[in-house]
Amino acid sequence: MLGLNTDEYIEKIICRCKPNCFIKPENFPITGSSFLSSLIGRSFGDGGIGPKSFNYTNKNKELIIDTTRKVMMLPIENISLNKRYYKAISVQYAKIVRNILIVAGAPVGRKTDQVLYLQDWIMDSSSEIKTSFIRALFDDEATVSIGSREIVLGMKKRIDMVDNLENFFTEIKLILNELGIDGISITNGNEYIRKDGSKTKEKRLRICGLPILKASKKNWFS
Repeated sequence: MLGLNTDEYIEKIICRCKPNCFIKPENFPITGSSFLSSLIGRSFGDGGIGPKSFNYTNKNKELIIDTTRKVMMLPIENISLNKRYYKAISVQYAKIVRNILIVAGAPVGRKTDQVLYLQDWIMDSSSEIKTSFIRALFDDEATVSIGSREIVLGMKKRIDMVDNLENFFTEIKLILNELGIDGISITNGNEYIRKDGSKTKEKRLRICGLPILKASKKNWFS
């Protein structure tokens, strides 16, 4: 389970959803899985938790297909989705998907303004579950430079919350170390000014040298 009992699941997932989109009682409890950890990775990347849905936007059609396939693996009856096209493909998944991902640890709202952390069911899970999370997150947020032998995961955080991003990257580094990937450093990036005048700062998690080959052999990146 994801650290919640059945009554809490019913309160946080079922009761907020339309009756035509539901989870059968026999499908409780929902347990941690590689496809669920992948969706959590997407929620930290190009996915977003809005007031009424989980949205995923990407120019890479294969990642859209992969995300949709994993959403369809959730134990939901009559699941619904809507697609939009504008420079990139954006898919809006039903509110019940949103609620499951929130319970499983997805950040809600603007990620630059939210406290980010990984729940224990991912941190203490199998290598398969951890790898699925890393692959999804890095697909969305990392850049790979074979010439400079470097993989860079870059994310921004509101200037007064940069320490949280440092802690989040430290959690990711621990997972990578457990998966046999070392040569990792966490560095500072640029500062940015948003339209409202507030500032954000970028942090970068870098994997350098031979560990890139290990990651490539694990097929971590699309």
